[in-house]
Amino acid sequence: VLLDEVQNLWIGTRLGLDHVMLDELQENVIDIDHYGAEEGFAGVETFRNACLLDPLDSSLWFGTVQGLTRYQPDYVLRDPNEPSTRLTGLELFYEEVDWSPWCDRVDTQGLPRGLVLPHNKNQLTFSFVGVSLAYPEKVRYQYFLDGYDPDWSPITEQDRVTYSNLQPGEYTFQVIARNASGVWNQEPFRFGFTVEPPIWRTTGFQAAAGGAGILLVLGFVQLRTRKLRRDRERLEGMVRERTSELAEEKHRSERLLLNILPESTALELREHGQAQAHSYP
Repeated sequence: VLLDEVQNLWIGTRLGLDHVMLDELQENVIDIDHYGAEEGFAGVETFRNACLLDPLDSSLWFGTVQGLTRYQPDYVLRDPNEPSTRLTGLELFYEEVDWSPWCDRVDTQGLPRGLVLPHNKNQLTFSFVGVSLAYPEKVRYQYFLDGYDPDWSPITEQDRVTYSNLQPGEYTFQVIARNASGVWNQEPFRFGFTVEPPIWRTTGFQAAAGGAGILLVLGFVQLRTRKLRRDRERLEGMVRERTSELAEEKHRSERLLLNILPESTALELREHGQAQAHSYP
């Protein structure tokens, strides 16, 4: 194991040499480059503790089963070309589908443009590629789903990713690639799409439901008001009828008194509610 001038690790193994790149705090591994026979590391298997950093030119020396191997960072041939990154496929619930019912058009690559999915079509698998002619097997990726991921993914060699249970909203999938020389494409490939909310969560439906609720309340209030008015009118009719009956009974009582009592006594009872006793010869 050797630590170079930029504080990255070089680890010799039976299968070659691994260049382990660390973050600024030297706590997390950013990526690992492997050097074997195909990459020019002819010795392949290294000896334990047989490594040296030359302070004069920053070159690295490694002892292998085939002799001493020198690594000079300044002489490493690098590919300056950015990988060309694009989507190679899009699946719904792990299956290829006909996207035409939910998009404006399907392009020549079979990708839907202007994709708007219903709320229950919410699991997508993205397949992608970073085209690099030199050592394509060493291409690495980072991806990010705007609207879902909090940050870019760790660097990975995986060229597909699945997102499940996507909530209603607008999303943009982005992916970048890095070639074997560590050159990233500066502009991510982007693919935008939308997941619609269910109808009961749409603004129109909620407004209609709110309006219907208001109409129901108003209808209930109106029916209640009409019932109270009818009850009041019925009660008033009953009061009028009873008042009329009482007046008629009073009138009959007065006529009866006039018929059986002297007129003066009857008048006194009607006016004062009582009468003095009189004796008649």
